[in-house]
Amino acid sequence: MEFSDLEDTIEFFKGGLHPDLKPFLFGNMVLHPLVTTPMANVHFCGHINRQYEGKLKYLEIVRAERNWEDFVFTHERPYRAKALDELIEDGSLPLDDKASWQLVSNVWTDSENVEDFTEFWEALWSHPNSRLAMSEKEAKAFAALPDPVPVWHGLERADEALIGISWTTSRTVGAWFARRFSLIHGRSAYLAKGSVPKDKVRAYLLARKEFEVIVLQDDMGPFSISELKPR
Repeated sequence: MEFSDLEDTIEFFKGGLHPDLKPFLFGNMVLHPLVTTPMANVHFCGHINRQYEGKLKYLEIVRAERNWEDFVFTHERPYRAKALDELIEDGSLPLDDKASWQLVSNVWTDSENVEDFTEFWEALWSHPNSRLAMSEKEAKAFAALPDPVPVWHGLERADEALIGISWTTSRTVGAWFARRFSLIHGRSAYLAKGSVPKDKVRAYLLARKEFEVIVLQDDMGPFSISELKPR
């Protein structure tokens, strides 16, 4: 079947979609908190609807079980921070509990759109219990760090406004991120180097071997930015 324009295509796809999903159809993509997938053709609607309905049923089960990790990770990656926020707001994840902070750590480490939830993450990492996010191994590794802690942050532009709250104790990791971003956007790679007083570190996370230091921008010590030489 041929369509005269994109709007005709979207309306055709909508005809077979679950009512909950229709507002989340953009072009040929369903971008719902529980289902993110391309619409290959109208016959794909049934598969998407079943996937969505299955997740709804599973969320009922894990909510009843108070299995908050499965609850959050049943959501698509871009929406997990929002799901986490909802659980914190309704009291399901008390922030005096280490298990809650382990989930915070897992969602943070897995996130690829932190900048979309900047206020949420900065407020969360400002919490006085933020170091509960560290495992026993991470706590020991943090104790062994010098004071102040030398840190690096990869950039695609020499603009300190781009630096968030995530640094690394590994220059290699910082340079890797800088080159990754620069290749994606066709820009030069830059590396920020600085230090942070140890008592200002909100958490030290070793997941994915990124040696990540969480530090609020106002707590960061002096740093400089220099361009990385091409490999």
